[in-house]
Amino acid sequence: MGAPTLKRFDSRLVTYAGAPVNVKGVCEAEVKIEGQTQLLPVLVVGGSGPALCGRNWLRNLKLNCEEILSVPEEFPEKKSQKWMEKMMKTWLAVAPITLQWRAGP
Repeated sequence: MGAPTLKRFDSRLVTYAGAPVNVKGVCEAEVKIEGQTQLLPVLVVGGSGPALCGRNWLRNLKLNCEEILSVPEEFPEKKSQKWMEKMMKTWLAVAPITLQWRAGP
């Protein structure tokens, strides 16, 4: 397999917070998920952080978002806490937010 050949990527990208993204280049990769195969662009960036899936991937891949994001109604307390922590880590990496707790009205 080896390392892919990176092509030049001229667009300027920024993070959710407005910081510039150091794009090293772009290549195409064969993506297989849920019985689908698509040839999609992969941006290679410098730095650390989670891998992200862009809107162009979401447009091409027909994913069952309802199943991916669903929470069973009967969910044991401990399992629920672990699930919530996992989701917070995942989604805060994608869209950082500050949670503010407020007392009632």
